[in-house]
Amino acid sequence: MSPSNQTLVCIHDATEMLLRHRLELETAVRALQMVQHMILKVNPSIKQVVIKTSPSLVRTATSQLPMWEEPDGLLEANVDRITNGDALLDLSRHIRGLENMGILVQFFPALQSRNQQAYAVAGHVLLSKPWEADVVVAEPEPSSAMHVASSSSSIMNMPQPSTAWWQYGERSGTTELDVLVISLRTLPDCEYITVRRLFRASRRYHVANNSSAALHALQLHRPTTTILVTGVGIWDPSARELLKLLARCAEDGGATVVFSYFLGGDDDTTPTGYNNAFQQSFPSLFGLRWRLLPYRRRLAFSYNPAATAIAPIKAAAGSCLPHVYQPTTGGGLFEGVLRRSALFLPSTHVRLAETLNGREWVGCGVDVRPAEDATVSLPVPAAMAPVGRGWVGVVGSVCADEETDQIVYSMCGLG
Repeated sequence: MSPSNQTLVCIHDATEMLLRHRLELETAVRALQMVQHMILKVNPSIKQVVIKTSPSLVRTATSQLPMWEEPDGLLEANVDRITNGDALLDLSRHIRGLENMGILVQFFPALQSRNQQAYAVAGHVLLSKPWEADVVVAEPEPSSAMHVASSSSSIMNMPQPSTAWWQYGERSGTTELDVLVISLRTLPDCEYITVRRLFRASRRYHVANNSSAALHALQLHRPTTTILVTGVGIWDPSARELLKLLARCAEDGGATVVFSYFLGGDDDTTPTGYNNAFQQSFPSLFGLRWRLLPYRRRLAFSYNPAATAIAPIKAAAGSCLPHVYQPTTGGGLFEGVLRRSALFLPSTHVRLAETLNGREWVGCGVDVRPAEDATVSLPVPAAMAPVGRGWVGVVGSVCADEETDQIVYSMCGLG
């Protein structure tokens, strides 16, 4: 359990005994059954579940399964045509069941180099022990089956930058930062205007403009409270290791905010390569079942009061978030976001009718007031969710407007 007693981490052995796909799926279902039992019978305060498992199951749960779940009924209709379709359907139903209870379910790859005994014990428990059995809930020891594994890893051996380039803001040369900005393959676009505006004030910041410089900066300044990622280069295959490290930094208690170019302008009807790279990398690394959709219309969104509970925004006193947000250019929208993780919701005074992924959706409006923990039924323009002990946030628009500036500013925890 986490110090706040709201996060449950399940680790099961990701070695040879779980290499078979079906056994992996069945084990994950068993773990989720046990989690549901714990929430209903033992500790109802749990709001987040992290499943640490094999990389193949992480890909299945975060990338493949969401594709089969849209539109509704697609997985059920094709269950006999998909390899291990019945087990996939069972996993989908258990994940959705927990999400309907307001529980954030995340999948991360287990790090086999650490806590091997914990992985083996957890794997044995999840494979052999009936989930209905008594479950002991306590702060675990390193060898216990239910174990919160540290996701930190040393970066002292990272290669030093050869052609590194970076710049410091106010108080140049200090090792104390408010924000580390990682901006790879910059384009002459709006997001960089916003970055310049954000740090025009007396903020201690550092900008790294290539992967080598970024790795070196993380070594110098870790733990860094906030990392702001801009630039399309973060989605390049060459930046994969950097993206993994950013996920670990968030797990260790920091905040990673991705304010990058996802899609083209208003005339784009299909996702670009950046979108595809996001879908292939982001869900599995950060353990979120968010999906990126194209943004083609000038839609209006209203401030979500639940966003004030998000730690970085709470630190900024929420004063920077606009009450109404209407991006002026194209970008991306995110679906599959829990209501409490959405910074904005579709406005009540705007009727939203749009065809996305072959289906039509209409704005529900904030006055409907579903449960705070329910999944938002429509895509949202910005979201921020817990990852381990930290946070990750995304902003789909790269508009050079004051409202977008305020959103990024708040997500960085800067009041």
